Amino acid sequence: MFRGGLDPFQTQSKKFVGGGIRAKVLDKVRNFDRTKTDNLKSVIKFKVGAKYMWTYNIDTADGLVYGAVGQLKKLEYCFVKGSNNLEVKRIWLEFPNSNDIEKEKRRQCIRYSIQNKMGLLWTPIERMKIVV
Repeated sequence: MFRGGLDPFQTQSKKFVGGGIRAKVLDKVRNFDRTKTDNLKSVIKFKVGAKYMWTYNIDTADGLVYGAVGQLKKLEYCFVKGSNNLEVKRIWLEFPNSNDIEKEKRRQCIRYSIQNKMGLLWTPIERMKIVV
């Protein structure tokens, strides 16, 4: 499911503790210094067309590293299990130096990109879950 337009969309991170989400621990984690959460924010606001700088090394071998800047092109959504709420499943960014960033990942998604009429230089970034 995709959401187009320029409306901002906010997504909240979920930190998994002991196999389940616990509100008390989650509140404590939200107040952690970002150095304790691998530099991940607890809330991220997305807006198609905005530029984002990467603050985490995802794939150093394929160039998706801290400091990479890309423009948000598309958000892909899924429903949260057991509810009617949407959450961001995947974002699609276009990097100015696309030949150096996530070339292998884009190659793996080429058919999907064509079928969904997306730019061939758009890089898919999957939702991350980090255990803190």
